[in-house]
Amino acid sequence: MKRSPRGVAAVLAAGAAIGMLAACSSNSNESSAGSAAGGPVTITVGEKPPADQAELLKAFDAKVAQFEKANPDIKLKTVETTWAPDTYQAMLAGGTMPTTLRVPLTEIQSLAARQQIMDITDLVHSDPVVSRINPVTLKGVTRDDKIYGVPVGSYTVGLIYNRALYTKAGLDPDKPPTTWDEVRANAKAIAAATGKAGWVVPTTKNFGGWMLTAMSYSMGGQIEDADGTKSQVDSEPVKQALDFVRSVRWDDNTFGANFLLTADDVQRLVAAGSAGQAILAGDRYNSLVVNWKMKPQDIGIGPLPQDSDGIGTLAGGNISVVRPDAKPAEAAAAVKWIRFMYLDSQIDQQAAIADAKARKAQGFPVGYPGVPLFDAATTEKYLEYVKPYVDVPRQHFTTYLGSINTLPLVPEPKNQAQQIYALLDSTVQAVLTKKDADVGKLLSDANTQAQNLIAAR
Repeated sequence: MKRSPRGVAAVLAAGAAIGMLAACSSNSNESSAGSAAGGPVTITVGEKPPADQAELLKAFDAKVAQFEKANPDIKLKTVETTWAPDTYQAMLAGGTMPTTLRVPLTEIQSLAARQQIMDITDLVHSDPVVSRINPVTLKGVTRDDKIYGVPVGSYTVGLIYNRALYTKAGLDPDKPPTTWDEVRANAKAIAAATGKAGWVVPTTKNFGGWMLTAMSYSMGGQIEDADGTKSQVDSEPVKQALDFVRSVRWDDNTFGANFLLTADDVQRLVAAGSAGQAILAGDRYNSLVVNWKMKPQDIGIGPLPQDSDGIGTLAGGNISVVRPDAKPAEAAAAVKWIRFMYLDSQIDQQAAIADAKARKAQGFPVGYPGVPLFDAATTEKYLEYVKPYVDVPRQHFTTYLGSINTLPLVPEPKNQAQQIYALLDSTVQAVLTKKDADVGKLLSDANTQAQNLIAAR
């Protein structure tokens, strides 16, 4: 399947799976989920790792066994099914959708509007852990005052940079740029001092359009109106964002020589010291360390730079949803599983420590600079629980972590986000490969196509 740009990277899925080794929550009074759901019930859960990922599968199976032991009235049937926009409709029609599945945040509003996921408002409010999720985060899964999913992973787009290259270029690695003028100046300094690319951005597999959207937020605009009914691809902020890409490439010559970059390519370049700066989701710390073997002390993450009229940074994540025709007992059991699988390790001391130990043993970062799903007090308590196992230099991310509470979080476009991102990929590529590319014409054409996509929704 084609993964969503906001889908969890492979290492994040692995990190979650390693967390599956964590011990059951010590809150024994919450363990009888099946009984609370109304008696014995069987549900189907997705995201089971395939057989060729033996360690992850072992961890997943262990988590299933733990859950069933703690909830003897719930039986889990596990399947490898994962979200794919081109197969979801067929799964629903054929009755093969798992009881619960993770989907990108971008899809929630349209799925809810078509009644293709369940309203779980009462289940969220009645659960002592799920109900504590940050209300700001829950807004993204709310439609007409009803809640249609449980956020299980959240991120914001930020500036990722190589601290070692910053130092070589005479830049302060503890002071990431806060404006695009500073990003451009730093890119020039890096290129001049090291001969490496000063700034890069992914341009393929929908990532080019995704990052152009994030940049437009920081420059005061969006690619769709708030209702998701009108394309704004040719608005001035989007033009400014695309012109920034053009300037780095053609005026400054600090982009490098490869213009067809996946997100993995960008991470590889930053990790290898071949590029100084990039914009990506802040949770890429995990894959930089695990997949690309970047030294933790060399990783810098700052907030998404903002112009004076910037409206904030793009935020998104993964949402666990419940199939729309689930019976009440099945839906209740599904929410219990979601909580057990993804949330208990951030709340319960025993589960948090067990999760941290397992991650540490498997070489996964503990304490990475992600966006917390719960309030600051809960997050601080979690960090205290796992303090002996934290191997992330969190002092390097003070600015980024602080921005999570101060920089407005702007959701992704409501309608046809994936498709619009895809068409904007070619727009970004054209600017990078054609010196005389007409930015205005490119965006005007893309705007027409985007509006057609929205109208056909």
